[in-house]
Amino acid sequence: MFPLMPRQRPRSQPRPLAEALLVALRKAGLSQTLQSVEVLRRWPEVVGPEMARQTWPEILKDGALVVATTHPAWRHELHFRQEEILTRLAEVLGPGTVKAISTVVRTRRGNAAPEVKPRAEAVAFGDTVANPVDDDLLRDAIRRAAAANAEARYRGRLA
Repeated sequence: MFPLMPRQRPRSQPRPLAEALLVALRKAGLSQTLQSVEVLRRWPEVVGPEMARQTWPEILKDGALVVATTHPAWRHELHFRQEEILTRLAEVLGPGTVKAISTVVRTRRGNAAPEVKPRAEAVAFGDTVANPVDDDLLRDAIRRAAAANAEARYRGRLA
C-alpha cells in the first residue's frame, strides 16, 4: 500500500490571517517597508541604548542598511562593530534581512520636514493593512507606511 501523503489545503479553504497578511503586503510592495520598520523598532535592542541614542538606521534596501550618526567617532564605532551588529540583526530579525551596513555622518533630521497628509483612501488602505497587528507601535508604523506607499503609488486611485 502507498503511504498517505499529507493533504494539501484546497484553494477554497481560507488561509491563516498572518499568511494572508504577508501575501497581501508583498503584493502591495510593502514587505521591504515592514522589514525597515522592524529594523527601526529593534535598533536599540541590537546596538544597545547608548549607541542607539547616537545612531539611527535610515534606509534598508535589498539587504543593505544605511546607518547615520552625527559624529565621525560613532561612525568609526559602527564600522568596527559591523560584524557584531550584522550577527545580532540576523539573530533578532532573521538571517538575510540585513546583509551589509554602510554608515554616513549627517545632522539628525528631526521634525523639520512638513508632514504630508495622505488622502482618505490611502489612510483607509493603511488602516486595513495594519489593523490585524497586535503591537501598537508596529501597527502605527505599518499604518503610516502603507498609507504613504498607497498615496505615492496609486495617487488616490484606491477603490
